[in-house]
Amino acid sequence: MRGIESVSLHTQVFGDGEPLLALHGVLGSSDNLRLIKQLPYQVHLPDLRNHGDSPNHADASFLAMSQDLIRYLDENNIESTHLLGHSMGARVAMFMAMNFPDRIKKLIVVDMAPRDYPALQKPIFDLMEKVELAKVSSRQQAEKILSEGIADPSIRQFVLKSLQRSPQGDFVWKVAWNYLREDYPSWGNNPVSESQCYVGLGAFIYGMDSEFVSIDDHPSMHRYFPNLDIIGIEGAGHWVHADHPKIFLQEVERILSTS
Repeated sequence: MRGIESVSLHTQVFGDGEPLLALHGVLGSSDNLRLIKQLPYQVHLPDLRNHGDSPNHADASFLAMSQDLIRYLDENNIESTHLLGHSMGARVAMFMAMNFPDRIKKLIVVDMAPRDYPALQKPIFDLMEKVELAKVSSRQQAEKILSEGIADPSIRQFVLKSLQRSPQGDFVWKVAWNYLREDYPSWGNNPVSESQCYVGLGAFIYGMDSEFVSIDDHPSMHRYFPNLDIIGIEGAGHWVHADHPKIFLQEVERILSTS
C-alpha cells in the first residue's frame, strides 16, 4: 500500500468495556451514531477526515481513512476493536477489515454490500459549492439552493446539519466537500478486491426497504465475508439505526456478545 499521511481524529468516547469503533456515513459526524453509546462497550465515535471536527486533507480515499483509524487505535493503545460502519463508514470498515484484519474483533457492516455502486454524491457536493459561492445569510437560503437538486426534505436537512456559522458570523460547511468531491468516484468501487476474503465474525445489517442493499447482494456478502451473518430489518431504509433503533441495538448487542 502506498504511503499515506494520517491525521489525528476528533472523537467522542462513552462507557467502559471492550472497545467498539463506530464509523458514520458521508457528510455525517460522530453525532449520527450516538445511540450506540447505550451498548455495554467502550464506544468510540470518531469524525472521519474531512468531516466534523477532524482535520481536512486532500486525500479522501478509503485507504487514508483506514490509516487514520489505525493511528487512532495506536494512539489509544487499542490492540483490536469491534468495528461498525454505516454507509460510507461501512465501506471504510470493509476495506479496513480486509487490509488490517488483526485489528478487528467483530465486524458489523450497516446497509452496504461488497460491490460497486454508482457515484451518487457529486450533485450534492456541487450544490454545497453553490451554497458556499452564494454566501448565504440564512439556512433558508441554503435549503432553497439545495432543493434545486435534492427533492427529499429529510436529505436536505441532513446535509444542512453540516452548515454552521463561523466565528466571523458567516455560514461555512463543516465538511470539506471539495476534497470529498475529488475522491468520490473511487468510493463507488468495491472496497474489496477479487482475491480478498475476511474470515472474521460479525454481520451485515440492512434495511429491507433500502435502495442500497437487497437479497441479490447476499451471494457477494457470503463470498467475501463467509462468516458474517446477514440480517434484514423489516420496515427500515438506509438509516436502519434511525428507523428501528431498538431492533438495531438488540441485533448489534447480540452479534457482539455471541462467541
